[in-house]
Amino acid sequence: MVLPNSTLLFSCTLMLVSPAWSQDEDESEDEYEAVMEEVHITGSHIKRSNLDSPSPVLIFDAAQLLDTGITTLGEFARYLPQNAETMGDSQSGGSPFQGSSSFNLRGIGLDATLTLVNGRRIAPFGSSGDASPFVDINSIPVAAIERIEVLKDGASAIYGSEAVAGVVNIITRKKIEGVTVEGGYMTTTEGDGDEWDVNISGGWNNSLTRLTGTLSYFSRDVIYNRDREWSSDLDFRDRGGPNRRSTLSSPPNARLQESGGGMADPACPIQSDLNSLDIIVPGVLELCRFNWAHFVTLQQPSDRFGLTASLEHAFRPGLTLFAEFLYTRNKTESVGAPTPIQRIFVPEYHPDNPFGEDVLLDMRTLDTGDRGFKTTVTTWRALVGLRGDVSGWDWETALMASESMSDDSRVNSVLAQEFGDALLGLGGPNGDQFYNPFGLDTQNDQRSE
Repeated sequence: MVLPNSTLLFSCTLMLVSPAWSQDEDESEDEYEAVMEEVHITGSHIKRSNLDSPSPVLIFDAAQLLDTGITTLGEFARYLPQNAETMGDSQSGGSPFQGSSSFNLRGIGLDATLTLVNGRRIAPFGSSGDASPFVDINSIPVAAIERIEVLKDGASAIYGSEAVAGVVNIITRKKIEGVTVEGGYMTTTEGDGDEWDVNISGGWNNSLTRLTGTLSYFSRDVIYNRDREWSSDLDFRDRGGPNRRSTLSSPPNARLQESGGGMADPACPIQSDLNSLDIIVPGVLELCRFNWAHFVTLQQPSDRFGLTASLEHAFRPGLTLFAEFLYTRNKTESVGAPTPIQRIFVPEYHPDNPFGEDVLLDMRTLDTGDRGFKTTVTTWRALVGLRGDVSGWDWETALMASESMSDDSRVNSVLAQEFGDALLGLGGPNGDQFYNPFGLDTQNDQRSE
């Protein structure tokens, strides 16, 4: 099953900005250049230095990002003290947001932090899930970033209600000379979960034209919960805690419809890596508990490809054409435990029913395999504009289009109606086969499912 969804954003802007500073007659050209390097515009339409800004702006440059060793902006968001992460690339299972990440300054909400790229919007994450709109910051390659500006205070007067909590402005690189190739590799002490990243950046310029571009590739391997002792089991009784293994088990638990009470399938082991028998009231309430943590992923495998390009061309002093392009494709997978099914009816006449009466089962279908979830997110953004100055006034206009599309697919899920029919003996190609949910690691003929 594939669930596509997309978001398309068009934007056209025209801006007039008053002169940002004046130059004394005795000021040297070097001093003038030094002042220009301090100009930031996040949180205001008036150019000013960060020291003069009415709102505090945190600035993180490319060197700082490199020193921290982060490979995605999702990692940067986790380390940012002002950010209360509610959407991260650790999303797993059936989450439609897996592989994505976002900013949520001060925890006010995903739709209260405005994320910009070079001072302009980018299409929000095109997900089929029920969540407030947010920008997937993992769609922006770290290798393409020159700096990140974080406006910690609200700026709704400038940007609207999207900026109640603040603004994060991601500035991409536009001054690159020559070609640079960078790469990295990380692994865990257990030798799994390998991460690779390769980045190529280059640029060319002359007196009138400047062209830059980056290519990025990131790959991360899977880590399962069962690969770590501390996450492999949900039974914490040996450490003084509760048994959090699920009662949606295989072998199943039965709610007896005639004699009452609840009983575990007789095949349930007293204690194993996957199952444990929990006797609450002997002969009345006995539960088989299932360690579903054994099947799920602790770290999801992911592949990400990103491309950015920018162009600036000066037609004459005071008139410049500029263009930007960004494209990313992120693929993320995760694994969930076999499908849990609650209170499904199995008749007394089922040939494998060990209870001799009608029952409602709480169970899992181990023989259908682990559930798999795959998400592919494609994001692009294109922009072209002109800027210049007239009599000391700066002006700028631009046209932008951006889209984010997410394709979600699932495998090994169970169709409720067909499964219920198979428990009544109406399964298989001819509608005359029983699905057997009982026993330890029971394997059914695929045709009966």
